[in-house]
Amino acid sequence: FSGAVTASYGYRFKRWLSLHANLTYSGMYRRRNMKSDKTYVGTDTEHVLTFMPTIRFTWLDRPAIRLYSSAGLGGAMYLGRTFQNIDSERYRGYTVSMQITPLGIAFGRSFFGYVEGGFGAHGWIVAGFGYRFNDRTKSR
Repeated sequence: FSGAVTASYGYRFKRWLSLHANLTYSGMYRRRNMKSDKTYVGTDTEHVLTFMPTIRFTWLDRPAIRLYSSAGLGGAMYLGRTFQNIDSERYRGYTVSMQITPLGIAFGRSFFGYVEGGFGAHGWIVAGFGYRFNDRTKSR
């Protein structure tokens, strides 16, 4: 698995309210073998691209730390291929995706890190880093 790699752009309407656009990629490659003698049987690959607008409510906003909750709803497109011996099958589809984050913690100012606990398309625990291009917390 590649894990989820997300690019996000957010806009703060108020100190406590922001809207984010998230674009996420994740991929999977699996080699299948027979249980009995471990001989190669085939492979599976899948690529998933998700676009998810997310609303975020910040309930503690200090210069070095922010606590927030968020909810997102969007769509995902997946492409895959199953290969076994000489047979190959491709598939593609679309589905609804969502992410609910009851607790997120961001620490730092312009360059920041974050950790989120939630459930949905991005998983149970999400962590990463980012950069705020127009950080209004510097002028406080």
